[in-house]
Amino acid sequence: MIGRMRYPQIFINHSGHFQKYKDLFHSNFVNILNAGDQTVHHLLKKHGVLITDYSSVGLDFAIQRRKVLYFQFDNNQREIKENLKSNHLFLPGPIFATKEQLLPAIQKATEDNRLETAYVDIVKTQLYPYYDSNACQRIFQVLEEL
Repeated sequence: MIGRMRYPQIFINHSGHFQKYKDLFHSNFVNILNAGDQTVHHLLKKHGVLITDYSSVGLDFAIQRRKVLYFQFDNNQREIKENLKSNHLFLPGPIFATKEQLLPAIQKATEDNRLETAYVDIVKTQLYPYYDSNACQRIFQVLEEL
């Protein structure tokens, strides 16, 4: 399915100690980047849907009100099972445990990449309460107080 999509797909292995596994990934239709090939800022601006596990970049992406799909394929590990119940209340996107669940969600997300209202509410209340048009006013008030 991914190979038939009309949108470019990019895979970036997490930086740090995971880079030693970069040579294990090959694809004819997914552009596999190494850490440092492009900045995270550039990738966040350029792409419409993010598929991640627990990476904090998902929170940055959701602040831009774009869909984040959490693929937590290792849900059977005990530590993950313990946190899974609360993750759906905090993470700004649906959580998928199998590729059979994830693939239809990817298709749907490419048709409409806007963050759903329930997840926008999570962003506003738990991640970034200052998502409004008053940033300049807040900065001015702080500077005035100096």
